[in-house]
Amino acid sequence: AHDRWLLADTRRDAGTLGIADQVAGAAHDRRRFPDTRRDAATRGMGDQVAGAAQDRRRHRALDVVFEADERGLLYPEDLLDLLTERRSLSTAQVPIGEFGVKIVEAFADESYNVDTLIEAASEDWSLDRMNVVDRTILRLGTTELLVMGTPRSAVVAEWAHLARKLSTERSVGFVMGVLNKVAD
Repeated sequence: AHDRWLLADTRRDAGTLGIADQVAGAAHDRRRFPDTRRDAATRGMGDQVAGAAQDRRRHRALDVVFEADERGLLYPEDLLDLLTERRSLSTAQVPIGEFGVKIVEAFADESYNVDTLIEAASEDWSLDRMNVVDRTILRLGTTELLVMGTPRSAVVAEWAHLARKLSTERSVGFVMGVLNKVAD
């Protein structure tokens, strides 16, 4: 079963495995390995799939806000228009999902306050000096922390993971430091 999930992860990353396939796969594994007989390695597989889905939603939210920043569409109404467009026509094969939509909507509603908090927490680094990926990660991480109330440990870890994946290794420490300062 573990090898099957590895293959599924590879296909999902390529955009060919849909949510229905993942759910069907999880149901198949539950029938094959009832809870009383599963070993520790297969317990919680549903949690891992849910966590991966949440990570993809954050990534898609980052895609939307990054695009808005690059195109000069950060005014709330422009950002929400772009979000509406991206909900139906995504530049990625994976839709943004409701969690991603909530993050973008929350940022649109509080963008001025979020940007002010980031600038206060990132000494000697104005938003204009930051690269767009780091700036977007900080915006959405701060939104999750302060507007949505997501626990600090989850926010810092998840957004640092995306910084490691999408930016530079040096960005990871910067993102973690600023988000922790914002959370204080």
